Amino acid sequence: MANSQGLDDRLLRCHRLHKGLYARVARNVDAAASYVSLVAAGKRQNETIRQAILAELNRIERTKNRV
Repeated sequence: MANSQGLDDRLLRCHRLHKGLYARVARNVDAAASYVSLVAAGKRQNETIRQAILAELNRIERTKNRV
């Protein structure tokens, strides 16, 4: 049971890393977070924003290994 709690806690910590992802990307590319979310959902096309989203997701993935 304690191991399950530890896994749950780790998953929640990792999930928190995604909070604010669109806002961080938007700041980096000087765009609105709502537009970033549209690009992420595939409703708009913008290669610069797409690459910035992927870079941020990769950064989160690397950070997850340390959490």
